[in-house]
Amino acid sequence: MVNQITKNVRKYTNAKLYFITHDIDSLRASEKDEEFQKREIEQLNQTDGLIVHNQVMKKWLEKQGITVPMIELGIFDYDNHEIIKNNINYKKRICFAGNLEKAPFLEKLTLKSAHMEIYGSNPAKSYKSGVIYKGQFSPNDLLKHLDQDFGLVWDGNSIETCDGRYGNYLRYNNPHKASLYLSMGIPVIIWKEAALAKFISKNNLGITIDSLNNLDKVLDQITENEYKTMKSNVLRISEKLRNGSNILNAVEKMERM
Repeated sequence: MVNQITKNVRKYTNAKLYFITHDIDSLRASEKDEEFQKREIEQLNQTDGLIVHNQVMKKWLEKQGITVPMIELGIFDYDNHEIIKNNINYKKRICFAGNLEKAPFLEKLTLKSAHMEIYGSNPAKSYKSGVIYKGQFSPNDLLKHLDQDFGLVWDGNSIETCDGRYGNYLRYNNPHKASLYLSMGIPVIIWKEAALAKFISKNNLGITIDSLNNLDKVLDQITENEYKTMKSNVLRISEKLRNGSNILNAVEKMERM
């Protein structure tokens, strides 16, 4: 389908053809399939330019043979019209939203001073202390339930690190989950080795951690003033995410190249 779109644009128009990368399949799911990866790189090289997630993804694509210009998005915008619940009282509440079948680490997590409220399909039969299943909602209805102090971005089987196919992919991609939380004014907790961790740290939009085993301790050490500063930073960026600022800036940069 991508090849057909490219051929039609080239045949019937003089338009420039830029792709915004949503996922790189050969990196996410078929990294060891050399033929699949070769075809995907060839398809991407037929464009006039790519808007990619971040610098890590850009370097990986260059290493695989991408030769067209690339612009880094930074972070995904998020179309969100829900009113932000501006809670500044720090209670160590965490949210996690997604397909819970892909989050088996949650079944191993125990929290004492903090507690995590999880949303999504395919929950486990039970969770340990401090992890509470809150149900499954449509994307729009879910937003009404997100008023926690932090949102968690984590993948894989382990609470020690992000592992497996999806955990490794965090090293390269910008998870939409992070943009969801930030668009709701919620600071982010993210794996320290994730590609997006640098952006979160640099802009003081949350915290980065090595292991979920340290989660209680890390949250206990955050002061009310530190949290308020984080929250203020997140509220500022949430407006930009809702307005589509990142994709607009990336397209403008691409057009100037």
